[in-house]
Amino acid sequence: MNNQKPDISPHLAEYYYILSKHKWIIIGSLIIMVTLTMFFTFKMEPVYRATATLVIDKEQSKSPLTGERMDFESYVSQSLTFNTHFKLITSRQVLEEVIRRLKLDRQDEDIEVGVFKEILAQVKENIRLLLDQEEKVLTPEEQLTGTVETLNENLDIEEVRDTRLLKISVEDHDPALSKDIANSLASAYIEFNIGNRLKS
Repeated sequence: MNNQKPDISPHLAEYYYILSKHKWIIIGSLIIMVTLTMFFTFKMEPVYRATATLVIDKEQSKSPLTGERMDFESYVSQSLTFNTHFKLITSRQVLEEVIRRLKLDRQDEDIEVGVFKEILAQVKENIRLLLDQEEKVLTPEEQLTGTVETLNENLDIEEVRDTRLLKISVEDHDPALSKDIANSLASAYIEFNIGNRLKS
């Protein structure tokens, strides 16, 4: 008795039949996807990234008993030092100084970056128009707070491994503005840090 298993694999002709039957749907979907991709690609504005580098000097400490300098620095203390610099660079006082120098709060264009944020802002505006709601007038303090938050979102501060370097990166649609913000932030923080040391 010959027990042969039936061939259950579909024939290539069946694939061809299915593809030829729905070829216009497949071609139409492909054209729509390519068109949408090209539309959003050309619609998107390029985002530029500028980076400023800071050298973090080793903090000198003195023994409370002998007054001699202690050059020993543990990994934990170094990590705390860098984390402190992270927090201070993005502190409101430093960011407000950058905003004041570059007059970012007086610009007509928003400095937010990203197509999703732009789409979200447009959707919110459309909903507001549909609901016929009056646009809320912000006080100067509220505008400054919003600018500080937006600027903080566009910052990226990272430590260069095995070095005493900090990289401050800023992203924006305007390449000159991103460079100016990065340089101004580094300069403002250096002055802020020197001022704090002089006070102490």
